[in-house]
Amino acid sequence: MNTKATIAILGAALSTLLLTTPSQADNISSGNPTSIFAGKTVTASSTYPAAQFSGGNLVDGTTKAFLFADTDLNPTVSISGFNSALTSIRFFDEPAFQARTAPSVTIYASSVNQAVLTPGSYTLVGTYTLATSASDLYTTATSPADTSSNGNGTISYDTVSGLNIAAGTKSVLFQFGLDPNGSGGGNFGSGFAEIQAFNKPVPEASSSISLGLMLALGGLVVVARKRSIKA
Repeated sequence: MNTKATIAILGAALSTLLLTTPSQADNISSGNPTSIFAGKTVTASSTYPAAQFSGGNLVDGTTKAFLFADTDLNPTVSISGFNSALTSIRFFDEPAFQARTAPSVTIYASSVNQAVLTPGSYTLVGTYTLATSASDLYTTATSPADTSSNGNGTISYDTVSGLNIAAGTKSVLFQFGLDPNGSGGGNFGSGFAEIQAFNKPVPEASSSISLGLMLALGGLVVVARKRSIKA
């Protein structure tokens, strides 16, 4: 097979792969169908006293915000009603409430389906830093962009990956750190647009996959060219 034919075949394969590349984890609505938390039971230590900020917003696949109460200095939430291993958990911020972006999370897990908010009822998984930008939001913008339902601004996210939460897990507990840079001086309960969980590695952003495929294609073309010259 000559070099031109090889390049044509590889180019067609690249196009097919790009068209079928999954992007379900790159924004809230497209990631929600594969999220283990989608539609599950949410129990929170507090809720901002307005119906529009209810706990169910955390897992509903929309940009609706969930806010803990202003005075909740130990914001804690459980998500229960599933049965799965967990390898990555993604936290989406709420840009209309930057003072509430949690900079860290402590994760607990249980093989019991429970909604209690006491860490002693769970097994500690670990404490993780959630990377925030200079504007007190997470550092990866949703793509396609999700816009805050409570004001202008693109929702961003951070992912805790490499988790080894075992199969048969039926509930998790999250305890969030308070944003020390917010207008509340660290006295506002945390806020989120969504929390999603997956039992396999989260797909890379399509741009990263495209770059990887292009590099792989380039390598294959070089090999094909060398073989053509030798022939």
